[in-house]
Amino acid sequence: MSEQEPSFPTKMASLGFQPNSPGLGMVCNVSGVKIVAVESPLGIHLHFTRFTPRTMTQFEVQAPSSCSAPELAGLIVKNLESAFPDIAGAKKA
Repeated sequence: MSEQEPSFPTKMASLGFQPNSPGLGMVCNVSGVKIVAVESPLGIHLHFTRFTPRTMTQFEVQAPSSCSAPELAGLIVKNLESAFPDIAGAKKA
């Protein structure tokens, strides 16, 4: 990590993420989709979860730790649009 690159919590907080209660990663809710972001040696893992009365959806994507906040925001939006077309207009990130 270079000196000018923001830390994982700073980067994720700029996207609206809050610290997760167990202390593992950070969490954000967008239109009923819970997104948990966790940093690991392999990069940043984004875990998406959504429950509806008839369905449940979970999936995870991974990005390099070097991704900027705007790049992560784009990744989040693209995944929300493709996995949840009914909430494609929601762009909290």
